Order: sequence, then structure tokens, then C-alpha cells
Amino acid sequence: MLAIVIVCILTGLLLTGLSIPLVRGKVKPNQWYGFRIQLTLDNPGIWYPANAWAGRRLFVVGVGIIAATLLGFLIPEAWLPAYFLIIALLLVVSVLLITVLGVRYARSLADADEGKT
Repeated sequence: MLAIVIVCILTGLLLTGLSIPLVRGKVKPNQWYGFRIQLTLDNPGIWYPANAWAGRRLFVVGVGIIAATLLGFLIPEAWLPAYFLIIALLLVVSVLLITVLGVRYARSLADADEGKT
């Protein structure tokens, strides 16, 4: 069970650590790291705000995973496997939601950019 706790904590730390450069605008458009869809890769004016948007949400998910994992110590040990399965499902759902809403946000930025011209 300790291994699952360690993996959950490390996952939360990884997400928060990866999100900080995105939020701060330190990641240039690239093929490896960031909110990489064609729309963001083609336009730095969309890349930076879309990555900051996604990074803030990724940070919240990471902190939430860490907090939920620590709260797991208050749950009776018999419930822990189900509890950590729920955390894993919430992680997957959160990342999918960030992706879908992030694409919509990037499109709204592109539409606003087109309205300026």
C-alpha cells in the first residue's frame, strides 16, 4: 500500500512541477511539452495563454491528488484500494476535461484573434 501512496504523491508532484513553467510562460512552442495542438503550435499568441490556462488547471489537479492521497490516511485500510482507484479515475477524468476545455479555450483565442484582423 505504501507503494501506491508514493506513486500518488509523486504523480501530484510531477503535475504541479510540470505546470509551473507553463503558467509562467517559460515553455516555447515545441513538439514535446505543453498544450500541443496544431492551433497552439502554429501561433505563439495562442500557445502562451492556452498553456498558462491549462497549466493552472494542471496545478490544481496535482495539488488535489496530493491532498486526496494524504486524506487517504484517515480512511480505514480496507477502503484504501477503492480510494486510490477513485483518485486514479479522477486524474484521468481531470486530464481529459482539461484537454477538451483547453481546445475550446484555444479556439476561442483564435476566434478573438481573427476578429482583430
